[in-house]
Amino acid sequence: MFHTRVGGLPKASGDFFMTKNAPDKNAPRPCFLHVWLPCCPLMAWLLTLILWALRCVPVAADEIAIAPLVASAKRAGLRVFAGTHLTLATDRAVREGDGIEHLPQLFDQAFTEWCAHFNLDPAKHAQWQAFGCLVVDRERFRTAGLLPAVVPDFANGFCDRNRFWMMDQSSPAYRRHLLLHEGVHAFTLTLRSLDTPPWYTEGIAEYLATHRIVAGRSDAAQSPSAANGAFESTPIPFVAADVEQLGRIETIRALHVANRAPALADIFNTPSADHHNLGAYAGSWAAVAMLARHPDYARAFAILERGPLDQTFTTRLTGSADWDAARAARDFA
Repeated sequence: MFHTRVGGLPKASGDFFMTKNAPDKNAPRPCFLHVWLPCCPLMAWLLTLILWALRCVPVAADEIAIAPLVASAKRAGLRVFAGTHLTLATDRAVREGDGIEHLPQLFDQAFTEWCAHFNLDPAKHAQWQAFGCLVVDRERFRTAGLLPAVVPDFANGFCDRNRFWMMDQSSPAYRRHLLLHEGVHAFTLTLRSLDTPPWYTEGIAEYLATHRIVAGRSDAAQSPSAANGAFESTPIPFVAADVEQLGRIETIRALHVANRAPALADIFNTPSADHHNLGAYAGSWAAVAMLARHPDYARAFAILERGPLDQTFTTRLTGSADWDAARAARDFA
């Protein structure tokens, strides 16, 4: 369940400012900023502040065009299902009652929850779309041009901007979870320009992907599963049956029993390569869950999440005046 981030600010050109002392008549004239700003300290300070603020504005990763991918999938004879925010292509054989055709509707319901979490207006992102591949045979997608050679080998899933791949799963519940996990990556990479340390990147994907299907709800007509029910976000599961084969809570309990549970500081420093194992995912999910739900941290964490999601994320969290590392470690243990 790895992701890549592309795009970003272009490097500053060395020719942006004109030279002050022109050696000849054909040389560029002095830039007015060089002449005027030294005489106006206040304006120089304001300009510096503005440039710093602009530097902090996230730059969205370039989104990948969906239409050509859909066309390639259809030419290859793949099954294609479309919702408002997700088009899903798969080589999975038709199996009655597996709910594959409803996964885009599940994604659409989750999209609304993700917008709420990051304080985004869904109406302003009504045109946002992702393209997902539910894969049984990788070679079939390669032949169709839908699995580029640059995509590294992955065990379960991989995301590149608003495009992702996921291997089919035997459990419908885990298949849904994996779809949403990669969907969160696509959402945060493109709409939030996410480039955070691995613990948050993977932790927020796990946190926002965790859900259950509720039967008998008034919105059950748009059921995302074969069972007559509707999507409900459950970042912290109510019961184990709600998250079949997820294994996060069981893993954390087992690590505690074995006295191998990672400390919060260890999770903050987990390298990306360690997210090949379930324990790293479990720890990252647990850290985000505590910070997002614990009454002593939730408000500050929500404010932090609505700022830049960049490599300074952990530093800004632990460097804030209200952060008590010892207390947070005790609360997490």
